[in-house]
This record gives sequence, C-alpha cells and structure tokens, in this order.
Amino acid sequence: RDRYEVLPFGATDYYSVLTRVKALKPKLIKIEITSLSAGVAITKQIAELGVNALIIGGYYQKTVEFPQLAGEFAEYQINRREPYPKEWEEKLKQRFPYADPIASMYSYDALYILKDAIERAGSLDKNAVLEALSKTDYKGVFMRTVFSPTTHFPLVGKEYKVYGVGQFRNGTLMLIWPEEYAEATFELPPNLW
Repeated sequence: RDRYEVLPFGATDYYSVLTRVKALKPKLIKIEITSLSAGVAITKQIAELGVNALIIGGYYQKTVEFPQLAGEFAEYQINRREPYPKEWEEKLKQRFPYADPIASMYSYDALYILKDAIERAGSLDKNAVLEALSKTDYKGVFMRTVFSPTTHFPLVGKEYKVYGVGQFRNGTLMLIWPEEYAEATFELPPNLW
C-alpha cells in the first residue's frame, strides 16, 4: 500500500513519522527533501530507528557535503545520477572546490546553449532566439541537447540525454545504470530484508 507523509519545510526531527513508517515494514522509501541538514537528519534517524528499507533520496544527496556529513549512513542509498565526463568534475573542482558537478553542468550547458542560439539568431529579439533554440543541436557537458518540437523539453535517449541511477559507495554516488556508464554494480544493503 502506498503511503506518503508531508512535513513542514525546515523540519529536522523525523522520529515520529519514521516510527510510523517503520511499523509498515517498507521495502523501499523515497525521500524528497532538498535541504542538506534535513536530508542528513532523516538519514541518520532512519539508521538509529533501524528502519530496514532501501532509500531513494532527493536533492540533498547530490550535494558535495552529504556523504561527508551522513558518513556510513549514506552507504547503499540510491539517487538519480547523470553521467558526465570525469574531466568536467576535475576542471570544475580546480576552480570551484565546493561546486556540485551535476547542478553546475546544467547551468554551464544552458549558458552555452543560449549563447549559441543568440549567435544563430543574429539578434536578441525574443522570437528569433526562440526559433533558434527550437533548432538547437548542442553537444555539451551533459551530452547532446536537442529540443522536442512538441514538448520543448530536451530529448532523452541514447542519442541525446541519458539519466542514470547512482548508489553511494564509500562516500561517492557511483553510477550503476545504464550499464555502459556504470562505475559499480547495484548492491542491496547488508541485512536488508
């Protein structure tokens, strides 16, 4: 049976809700939190209460600090993890040591996509730029961007953008899927189920 709980923004005490969740004996828990402090708090409280489930986390897991602050409690947790070249992360860290490589690659590519569209439009006219954007075919840090003519979102698939899955191992969110980008294989946490 599906269940969800909504808590106030900024909450860091999850013991009461996690006690109710534990009683349901879930096999999988999806946590959608953006705040780093809240994400670390719920991660540690899940472990403290002995909730035995596979955890799929939210944005809080994508921060550089999460695995450092959550420590061993982050191990085996799952999150979306976009493939990107290792050179990108190394280059970014040299200039901005605390930058998030995933969030940064979106902004980086977006600026160059817009620059390219303005140059192709030959103008800053809104309609000309929008028309140029609709014809974008840009290879960036996060793969190839081509916009769908119907949804205007980037196309997804082998030829375009691929969204992967990562699992925390030794403090790093490592790609486990798709196979051609995998840095590790999926493992269930020890003693799960």
